[in-house]
Amino acid sequence: MLHRKKLIISLSLFALVLTGLSAFRSQDEKPKHNFKVLPKDISHDDLKKVMDGWCQALGVKCGFCHAPSADSTSHRLDFASDAKPEKISPAACIR
Repeated sequence: MLHRKKLIISLSLFALVLTGLSAFRSQDEKPKHNFKVLPKDISHDDLKKVMDGWCQALGVKCGFCHAPSADSTSHRLDFASDAKPEKISPAACIR
């Protein structure tokens, strides 16, 4: 009986420590964006509206300004990358 109580208490403390550590881990992660013009705290919905507006105004798709991901197995875009000049300079968008 005493062994069972020790096990339950040990597992509970372990779970509590893991929960506490997970709260700090998210702060160490690097942000997935590098906004230079838009506010850093823009909501995802507002960001999508702005990006959709630019796509419509320019008559292009996202891949016009955003470079493909370095991961060759995925066909995703790396939105934080500044590899394409179209993203850096508005003059690059003039055809």
